[in-house]
Amino acid sequence: MFDSGVPSLADWKRKSSAGWLRGRSNPALLAVDTKVGAYETLNGRGSPGLQDRYEALVEILEAVEVYLASKGGVHCERRDVAARALKAIVIKELSRVRWQKIRDLQDPRGGKMMTPGVWSEFHDKAHTRTGIETDAWFRDPTEPERFLFQFLRRARQQGTPTDSVVYIEDDNRWRYLVAFDSDGRLWRRGTDMEGRVVVESRPADTQDTSTRTRIYAMDLDGNLYAELSGGSLNHCSFLGGRAVLCAGEVGVTRGALDYIDTGSGHYRPRVQDLLKALEALQQKRVRLSGVLVRRFDAKWNDAVYDAAAFLLQRGRSRPVGYVPAGRTYQEAVRFRTPQEFAEWARAKDGIAAASA
Repeated sequence: MFDSGVPSLADWKRKSSAGWLRGRSNPALLAVDTKVGAYETLNGRGSPGLQDRYEALVEILEAVEVYLASKGGVHCERRDVAARALKAIVIKELSRVRWQKIRDLQDPRGGKMMTPGVWSEFHDKAHTRTGIETDAWFRDPTEPERFLFQFLRRARQQGTPTDSVVYIEDDNRWRYLVAFDSDGRLWRRGTDMEGRVVVESRPADTQDTSTRTRIYAMDLDGNLYAELSGGSLNHCSFLGGRAVLCAGEVGVTRGALDYIDTGSGHYRPRVQDLLKALEALQQKRVRLSGVLVRRFDAKWNDAVYDAAAFLLQRGRSRPVGYVPAGRTYQEAVRFRTPQEFAEWARAKDGIAAASA
């Protein structure tokens, strides 16, 4: 039907002409003409951003669907065939642009990408979390691109409350970069003096929060970013949605690292990601012995481990305790003997078996 890609306005009109019935009186068809023309104009400006292309393609797709469902004006088989062909092309192009956006976030060195339910609508700084994999609309197997984008557009039009996420611009990221001294202690960043980041005079501390922790994200170079002074950032905020080495929450007391976990719903780090983060901290001379680590991807996700043993045994060390529900890591119950751990493990397995 069309040679390749989204057709020009002239090509679309030529292919969608209805023989001798060349009138285009259907307002829905005229709307398709407008959206195709807008996309052609956008691409004629040079190299439009992925966000602009994304939105323009969604508008074409919605206009085509409105036309195909409309009853007024002139309909004929040739015109409808052209509209369905245009719809298929736009869906294919949307998929291509969507994955290009994901590739732009990836790093050749690897790292942990955001989970699909989060990056699926990675548009811009006003990113909206669109849902998780268990939502019915996300799991719809038919034309997932159409379903996904139109769901978000309807939510925006209807004023449905959204979960807006702030992305930190590259030139402001230094404000959240944690500094380490020669003894492995964590310090807050200060001000930017002539391009030079200055360490503040007081060490980092997270004990002013109810959880005694703050969120963090570690980039692929081992740099640790954290919101140590409060706020409402998300894990994907620090690196602008890019891949991380690990992400979760950290507990710090007067500069000493006490605790680190994988509690990030945006990234859902795995044990190998946590091990890489511990290796990076070790290289920064952080004393890992006595630091508690917690894996939220584990069978016993309330268990805590000694960071040094956890790293040495590559995530296979025995838990040193657990955090009761509703408590902080500082209130972790410690196992005094191997028997206490064995009894706790049997009880956990028994509860799991009973609920299965």
